[in-house]
Amino acid sequence: MSAPHGGAATIFRDFEVGTSGTLHKPVKSDVRDWGAWLEALEATLTGANVNTIAATAYTVLATDIGKILNFTAATAVVVTVPAGLGSNFFCSFAQGGTGQVTLSGAAGVTLANADSQFATQAQYVRLTLWASAADVLVLEGRTA
Repeated sequence: MSAPHGGAATIFRDFEVGTSGTLHKPVKSDVRDWGAWLEALEATLTGANVNTIAATAYTVLATDIGKILNFTAATAVVVTVPAGLGSNFFCSFAQGGTGQVTLSGAAGVTLANADSQFATQAQYVRLTLWASAADVLVLEGRTA
């Protein structure tokens, strides 16, 4: 997992690249993206935050970054991935119940998977979703 915008060394550099003596002014949105990434990394390293969800329909939230969403329904679950989660977004989806979990991208969102499969393969499977670019998200794991 790489830091957005080149990480702290790029965001907080002293001078502009390719100029002599021009001071660098960090872009506020880059600082916010980096800060969110850092907070998510900290949560991951100190123990992932698991949210247990019994619903059969769920829309991913920006605040789900770095979390494991554990779906416990006995029937099929549809998870909608909205636009605007950010290019540093990642989270996991676990099929804790017997209901298969299927991800669907909202308008403007591209979901990618090596096998073009976007559902959990079986109970106790966990899938990971990560943004490779803004509104382009890759789903990895045992898919069906």
